[in-house]
Amino acid sequence: GDPCRDFRWYHFGGYKANFASDLEAIFVGRPFLESEVRRRVLALPNLARRLECDAEGLTATADRAAVWQHNPDGMFATFNPTVTCE
Repeated sequence: GDPCRDFRWYHFGGYKANFASDLEAIFVGRPFLESEVRRRVLALPNLARRLECDAEGLTATADRAAVWQHNPDGMFATFNPTVTCE
């Protein structure tokens, strides 16, 4: 919906006047947003989920085409971080 028309904004001690704008917005709570991001990331075909492991850091190639996860056990997880938005 239009956030300027459909929502009440409380800022600096008072409510702001509503007005129609060309803005479009979707407002969601943090738990919902985090669960959707997790679901979409875990659905990526070039990503594997590793349970009960600690990452010491991430290293990317200069063009950011690949990322390596450094683990204490010497294992590396590699994935292509390309994500498209619909």
